[in-house]
Amino acid sequence: MRKTNPVTRFYEVKPGKSGWARIWITDDGCISVMSDWGNYGYWFGSPGCEFRLFLTGCDDDYIGNKFAAGKTEFDGEETVEAVRERILYLRRQCRLSHADAQREWRALPKYFDTPEDFASWVRETKLQDVYEYSRYSRPHAVQQFVKQVWPLFIGQLKAELVVEQPAAAECGT
Repeated sequence: MRKTNPVTRFYEVKPGKSGWARIWITDDGCISVMSDWGNYGYWFGSPGCEFRLFLTGCDDDYIGNKFAAGKTEFDGEETVEAVRERILYLRRQCRLSHADAQREWRALPKYFDTPEDFASWVRETKLQDVYEYSRYSRPHAVQQFVKQVWPLFIGQLKAELVVEQPAAAECGT
């Protein structure tokens, strides 16, 4: 059953010399974030245990996916890596000559800045079906939030829980 007056807790995180995050959580499973790395929110509904304890058990991937809310952005580095893997695969299968593989490898940039850069390269390459090698990942801002802020926030929660509940039970799922 949903709480009518959930308790709200406020946290401030300052990772290093620059950057900041302000995080509010409610004991009914809601989290709201304002930060240099973006603004995020999610309601976890029924976490199955004390919400702070639940959050300490969430891995980076899970949290990143919740905060990204299904959004992705073009990943130029991963796209280049996928094309390189394809070139190597075609060579191993003897479906691409050594000279053609070298030409394609050299024509491939270190990374694509934008999907439009990738599209330009696609028009020039002799490789087939290369559009399927474009890669998308979680937005960079979400990745940085999870890397820079989330561990510090979780550290605050764990310290708080140790003081309040030294022998806290694990979160049931």
